[in-house]
Amino acid sequence: MVKVTHNGLWYDFHSMKKKDRTLLYKAMFCGALGGFCMGVSRSDADLLMFSEIIHPSIYYVFPTMAVLSLVGAIKYGANFYRRQDELFRSYHDFTLLCGWFGFAVFGLILHYLSIFLGFYVGWIEYLGCSVAGMAIGQLYFYKRHY
Repeated sequence: MVKVTHNGLWYDFHSMKKKDRTLLYKAMFCGALGGFCMGVSRSDADLLMFSEIIHPSIYYVFPTMAVLSLVGAIKYGANFYRRQDELFRSYHDFTLLCGWFGFAVFGLILHYLSIFLGFYVGWIEYLGCSVAGMAIGQLYFYKRHY
């Protein structure tokens, strides 16, 4: 089973079985590839620019690769999750719940700040709110249960 380290923010890869490490590496690779493709194809103007510079089919390739690689990350992550013990599953579920709360609470605060301060909030800022909530939840769970 996986050992959670760094106050709940990371895993000890040496504590995992080889199959678990392989699943986690595949999930992280697919997530990084999907994030890269999403970053490159975040707007229509970016896609048009890359399709003119590289090849016209890039207009369809980057969004398709983003979706397929993120589906792969979910698949490998779910397989990794199923192979773990109850404590890790509780840690994982609490992390996701706190990510949702971070999205709701910090995102709401960010939304109203953007209205009063006059700046545009995109999806990446809301994703950052979710990540902040997840990190707070991981630190809290590690302090209480590990």
